[in-house]
Amino acid sequence: MKTIPRGLLAFSIFCLIRAGAWAAELEALVTQDKPAADLKQGAAASRTDSLLSRYLITVTDDFIVAAYHNGELIPEEQRELLLDRFGASVERINVEVRSGDWLVFNVVHNPKRWDASKYFAVAGCLAHNEFAFTSDPASSNWSFCDDPTKAVKFIKQRNAGRAVRALEIDKPWSEGNDFIRNFAGDDFGGKPLWGRERSTWIKFVALKSAEEEEREKVVVEKKKDSVPSKLELATPKRWPMQVLSAEYGTGGKDADVTAKVKDYLETQQRPFSSDP
Repeated sequence: MKTIPRGLLAFSIFCLIRAGAWAAELEALVTQDKPAADLKQGAAASRTDSLLSRYLITVTDDFIVAAYHNGELIPEEQRELLLDRFGASVERINVEVRSGDWLVFNVVHNPKRWDASKYFAVAGCLAHNEFAFTSDPASSNWSFCDDPTKAVKFIKQRNAGRAVRALEIDKPWSEGNDFIRNFAGDDFGGKPLWGRERSTWIKFVALKSAEEEEREKVVVEKKKDSVPSKLELATPKRWPMQVLSAEYGTGGKDADVTAKVKDYLETQQRPFSSDP
């Protein structure tokens, strides 16, 4: 390998690294645009394929304070009050739920009303009487959080608090089952559930199938592979390279070595080193 004068030592190494970075970035832009687009389209297709329900029907005694989808507050415009029954409520929430999504509902009841009875049931619907999921205290998909200090984490993180299974209601509102079947469909086979306190947060997690988990893993790995590492950025794999300027300075003296460095990197297209 050819040796160049000592004066190029510091900046030649710097230029080599910068040129390598420029080449790697250019390669990423040229060769990875299409795969990146394919990944994006693939993710969108996966989201469409994994659709479970188009809307929710909820029956609550007394009412839902707030509802969240994947950690984000569901806007009031997407919540439609279908019935107000002496303070108890039936809602249609227009939000699509897909595999891997999670929902959280902050529900409350007044223990001084109706002999302390309460009720909360959910139906995830594709259409009337077509259910993707229903509330069920026996299912590990449903959990609760009574602690306001833990509620934010419970809402924001998919798996936070999932070990605390939602509870069956001792005194369910007597009209609740009739209303959920009336508005969601007669084949509703779910059950109402709650936490331990008058105000609680109920979570539903739409578990993914093994096939979906594997497909998501592959997509994540492809995305990781598409990002060049620091070593790749510092090690050029393809030409051309462009050197804008190269200078060496020590002891207050600067030397313009652009021509020599350009000759090695742009003309001869070869790496080089400096003999100290």
